[in-house]
Amino acid sequence: MKKKIIACALTILIALTCYMLSPINDKMLLPGTWERRLSEHNFEEIIPKDDSDPLYVSYSEFRSEMGTEPNQVLSQYGSKFIRFDTADELYRFSVDVCFLPDVVYPGSEKLTKAMIDVLLSLNYVLGCDIDYSVMKSKAFIPVGFSFGFETAADYSIFTGTFDGRGFEIKNLYVADYPFLHFIDENDEHIVTTNYYAMFTYNRGTIKNLGLVNPTLELTEEHPDLEKASNLVGYNMAGGTVEHVYVIDDRSENYAGIRMSAPFGQTTSSYSAAGIVHTNEGELRDAYYVSRYVVNRSYINNFSVEPIVMVNEGYEEEDDLVYDSELYAAENKSGKTTPPIGVGETTFILKNSSSLGDDWYYYPADGYPSLQGLRYVDGKYLI
Repeated sequence: MKKKIIACALTILIALTCYMLSPINDKMLLPGTWERRLSEHNFEEIIPKDDSDPLYVSYSEFRSEMGTEPNQVLSQYGSKFIRFDTADELYRFSVDVCFLPDVVYPGSEKLTKAMIDVLLSLNYVLGCDIDYSVMKSKAFIPVGFSFGFETAADYSIFTGTFDGRGFEIKNLYVADYPFLHFIDENDEHIVTTNYYAMFTYNRGTIKNLGLVNPTLELTEEHPDLEKASNLVGYNMAGGTVEHVYVIDDRSENYAGIRMSAPFGQTTSSYSAAGIVHTNEGELRDAYYVSRYVVNRSYINNFSVEPIVMVNEGYEEEDDLVYDSELYAAENKSGKTTPPIGVGETTFILKNSSSLGDDWYYYPADGYPSLQGLRYVDGKYLI
């Protein structure tokens, strides 16, 4: 009998050891120490990072081989997926499509307006989670510009696809005012966008992407730059933003967008939203988690919304969700209408959100994820 008990105990111990040394995370997983997402693994890469799949090309390879003729680039790469594997590639993309003529990186020349429009029309994917903090002072320049629609030279907007493939961009640092304006021949300061966001204008598709702890800090004000959001400024008619989230879990002193507004004003036209500022296209299947949309030091000058400030496009809002338990009362100061979207407690959002079954729920790890394993009939499918 004693031998049977010892054998049974050993069997249980071996099973527990195998479970804790899961191939999803090749380090010891103790109770309460699970990672927030299942992104560390030793199985095959989701997106190939070699030449085995001709549909995918890294941004570095694309940039070195694309040539100088816009039509040729569109013909050669229009059906491919250009992959961002590093923060540096994201940064160089933002510089390449920037309007300002003097903004280049070492070894590059300023692209023509026609070439910028081609780059903004292509298909991009993330090849992995990207931590942008490694870029230090090299801030990501907001994608897209518009300072009047009088001529084609006045605007370039994103019309391609940006598919995060379920990965996250962490600690994105968005460029400040010097990269968002120029001085014209009349010595007037002209801003290149009315929206401060990762993508200022979108008529393409942005999907399957998470932003974690983005930093947007605009230290100078301009009367034509009063609107902010983390992911997309203006999602235009024909644009789609779906299956995305923004999480800002920093402390109350650091969370939220920092954006200067005129000092001492009694009324303000400044406004900000957690994901998209103005939507006239398709915005769906998204959630927002943060104490503040705008940092608490600036919030008195702003009207804010957790997900979208103006929603004139897709009318169903039950799949636009925010953590109402975390969302600070200061965000609602002076508002007479409830926020757009569905407010859910932290527990509900992590366990059984109205977002539905297209997300992966690991409540012990954190909020809904875009990556995971399907659980069917009591088993995880691999």
